[in-house]
Amino acid sequence: MEHNKIREDYHQIFKMIQKYCPPKEPEKSKLGGKATEYSNIHILTLGCLQTLYGLPAQGTFLKMVAEATQFKCPSQGYFSRRARGLNSFLVNVQPMIFTKFNANQSISTYIMDSMPIEKKRLIKKGQKLQKRSKATTGYVSSLKTHFYGFKLHSILTKSGIPVRIKLLPANIHDNTGFKTIKQHFHDCSIIADKGYVDYSHTQELLEKQNVKMKLPTKKNAKNHDRNLIQTPSENRSRAKIETYHSVLESMGAKQPRRRDDLGITNTVRLCVLTFTLVQLSKGRRGTKSSLSLKFGG
Repeated sequence: MEHNKIREDYHQIFKMIQKYCPPKEPEKSKLGGKATEYSNIHILTLGCLQTLYGLPAQGTFLKMVAEATQFKCPSQGYFSRRARGLNSFLVNVQPMIFTKFNANQSISTYIMDSMPIEKKRLIKKGQKLQKRSKATTGYVSSLKTHFYGFKLHSILTKSGIPVRIKLLPANIHDNTGFKTIKQHFHDCSIIADKGYVDYSHTQELLEKQNVKMKLPTKKNAKNHDRNLIQTPSENRSRAKIETYHSVLESMGAKQPRRRDDLGITNTVRLCVLTFTLVQLSKGRRGTKSSLSLKFGG
């Protein structure tokens, strides 16, 4: 991989994180009373860059970045520890980005869907860790298959920028997952699939929050408001979230290499953040970005 490409991507990601979602720097007391030469924004930039290039080997990646940027990179163990410490920041990063990016405009339409996040079952040595895990067995109706792990519930703008995400156990229904984040939406339309059909809940959203759930109709549906039926053009707009899911899968979010819940959560959130930064780098008018979503940069 060319050093110029790595250097350009590193600086662009660094600037975008600094602009949209600058993390708070760690206190000296949390670092053993010593100052650190690596800021949180530096650690987060390295994490996004590694996710973008799809390089699982941290040692090789850090060496490659050090050669390309002429910066002193942290050791592999130190980088892993600091990256895990950014969990509390990654939880709120999507609302933070969305607030800054859309400060001067109101969004009237969103797209919603979920994707499976698989977790490897642990045997013998990891049985205690398995019992503490919140992972459960779920079902993917489109593939007609069961899986063990979590579900990532995502809401995107029509331009493809993630607004809210929620990682929940796999056995929780899509509609129940949406209920955990519905309070953030008012006076808008949300396009979703049949997994979110609940006509009593749809009517409640319309009356209390003026949120129109645009859903496909089921064969046994009765007395459903025609204004809430999903049109063919709205159905086609769901291609944005399908692309989002396929990109997250190529980044390794669908089958994370981590075994613990915190590691899986951080991996998924980092993939979503990286995808968001690439989308933002393209500009509002669809200008071409130097960042690439292709494996290996």
